[in-house]
Parts: sequence; structure tokens; C-alpha cells
Amino acid sequence: MMKSILNQINQIAKHSDNISFKVIAEFIGNNFENLDNYTIFDVSKLTNTSASTITRFCKKIGLTGYKSLYWTIQTHKKIMDEQNEAPYEEVRCMLTDVVVNSINGAAFYSKNRIERIVNSINEAKNIYIFGTGNDSFLIHLFINWLIKINLKTFYVADLTCQQSFTEIINSNDIAIVISYSLKENDYSNIIEKLNYKNINTLIITNENENELIKNKDLTLKLPVNESINKSNDESYFAVLYYLRIIYYKLLELNRHKVNFNKLCIN
Repeated sequence: MMKSILNQINQIAKHSDNISFKVIAEFIGNNFENLDNYTIFDVSKLTNTSASTITRFCKKIGLTGYKSLYWTIQTHKKIMDEQNEAPYEEVRCMLTDVVVNSINGAAFYSKNRIERIVNSINEAKNIYIFGTGNDSFLIHLFINWLIKINLKTFYVADLTCQQSFTEIINSNDIAIVISYSLKENDYSNIIEKLNYKNINTLIITNENENELIKNKDLTLKLPVNESINKSNDESYFAVLYYLRIIYYKLLELNRHKVNFNKLCIN
């Protein structure tokens, strides 16, 4: 994915007729390694463009906005750093072990809960999803799958904006919260409001001791930290496994609504 985005950025920098996009692409390309030093407003000022133009540029290359670009680049840099710290074969073996252990753990934890979770999602009027950072890409994949079976989803990548969902969600809906550690204060505020309104909530997390989720029936545990060098809490493959299993089970429940001859499962 990162290679595709970099190719698009380079092509825009070289060939775009949109001068603003061209300048933004050139800036990102020249400052790729230290883009984490720049906010969207810094980039706006240094390229003499607007924040909304930068957001449109990010959407043009298939991302939701500048934060999505930032996290995509950070993830790419982290993977490259991990690969540079050990020989390729060692990294490959470690990553293989991590993926196998993580998915096996996820399968074990979800074994007795997945049917209840899937039924709750299927019966909900609306599905509100909460999550940011590296999880945003997986959430967008999940939304695309749910759209294929005509389930109504709501999501924005910004966690602060997601808090507005808690004002409009009601007892006929379901909330899905995805966070490895639930560390951000915004998650506490969101879960407190969901609990206060008695909203059916699926939590996908590694956190076990948080008082706000202890009594949640619809919890899926992220079993291990998948970061090879343990420098960052992450569980990409376990989250992907959970979302994919939920999708397949939802497909089974909605066979009468779906034309499988036209449905491309990807």
C-alpha cells in the first residue's frame, strides 16, 4: 500500500496540472522521512495552500485525510526500522510466528462469542465505529464489506469527531470500539457515554482491567502485541481476523439479501 501511495505522490509531483497538489506532493516527497515534525497547518503554511486542499490531496491518493497519511507513513517507517534491525530471514520468521500466534489466540478468544456478536450487529439499525490511527485502514475495509450487504455504518477517522456519535446513537444501534490499549482519554469519554445510554457495544482491545468494559458481554480480546521489537502496541492481524470472521458470518445471515453472482469477496 505504501509503495502505491508513494508512486501516486511522485506522479502528482511530476505531472499534475493542479499546482497546489503538485506543490504539496513535492513537499511530502522531500520531507517524507521527517513528516511527523509537521502538522497539516505547517504543511499548509510552507506550501502556501489551505488545510482543506491538503485534505483533498490525501483523498485523491486514497486516504481519508492528513492524519491517515501521517499514520500510513509512520507504519511504513516502523516496518522499515524493524527490518533494518535484523536480517531479513530473522524478521520473516519472527513475523510469521507473531501472525500465527496472534490469529490462533484471536480464534480461541472469539470461539464462544462470535455468534452473539454477529447477531447483535445484524439486528442493529445503525453501526457506529470508533477507532483511529493504524486501525483506520482496517475499519474502512470493514465498512466496504458491510456496504455490500446493505448494513448502515457511520465512521470518521478523527476521534474527537467520533464523540459526536455518542449524542445521536440510540438503543436500536450498536457501537464498535477498536483500540489496543484504550489509553486515550477520548475513549474513556466515549465508553462512559455509551454505558450511560446502555448502548450495545463491541469492544476489540487488549485491555482487560479497564473498569468501563469489565461487564461488557461483547468483548473480543487482542491476544498479543504484534510489534516485532515491542516498541509500539499493535495487533493488526488479530483485528483483521476478527473483522473478517464477523463479515463472513454476516454474509451467512444475509444470503437472502445478497446476489452472490455479483458479490466480489475481497
